[in-house]
Amino acid sequence: MSGFEREIRELADHLDLPQPVRSRILLELAADLEDLAAALGARGVSEEEAHERAVASLMPSAEALAELRGLHRPLYQRLVDRFAERTRHRLERLLLTVVSAVVLGVGIGALWRVHLLAHASPFVWPLLAVAALAAVVGFGKLLQLYVVKDHAPGRLRRGMFLLPVLACAGAALGFIGLVLDFYATAGAIEADVARQGVLVLAWLRRDMAMFVLALLVTVLASLLWFVAALRVARVEQAEAESLGYVRRVHGPVI
Repeated sequence: MSGFEREIRELADHLDLPQPVRSRILLELAADLEDLAAALGARGVSEEEAHERAVASLMPSAEALAELRGLHRPLYQRLVDRFAERTRHRLERLLLTVVSAVVLGVGIGALWRVHLLAHASPFVWPLLAVAALAAVVGFGKLLQLYVVKDHAPGRLRRGMFLLPVLACAGAALGFIGLVLDFYATAGAIEADVARQGVLVLAWLRRDMAMFVLALLVTVLASLLWFVAALRVARVEQAEAESLGYVRRVHGPVI
């Protein structure tokens, strides 16, 4: 066991870095501490003094830790760190809203132009069913949380798990439908090679529209879950603060 285990563990508690950088720094520092202590011991320094001198020489200061965190933080985090926490949360939510609106708007517009139901893939109908269920569950949950304001602990998270499940179901249906329709089209081409160009174009038109619908279903369910989860987190924090379980923190919970 390392003779510097306590110091390494204390440092790990304050070393807020992404993996695997964090582990590599801790392992290299532990090895350097052992090597320096061993070198001092070889010069006749007592074990206790060698330990103290190694720690004093190699353990990073608070300023060094701050520089390490700044060096290894992603570019996005370094850019947003210049804003206050409350402003940063607002900007993040605004960006999410804009991106989601653009994705939904572009997707719905594309489906409108190709007349989704005119020559629909068989997988369009289960996808529409998943979309309807996600809308019912998601908007029902938002109605409960934001309008009715039913924040009873037993009902707060009820039904929330369905939205990630429906998001995954939408993505899975889109991928499976794309593959199975491709094999069906390949079989039709083998039976009628003269019409292969027409069949491929029909498959692309039909299944690209179906796949866009699958992406929209996934985005819709995920967005509804995120907005509901944000509200639930705020309600739970307020409840914990009112009961004195946690101290009040500034800024919204995300």
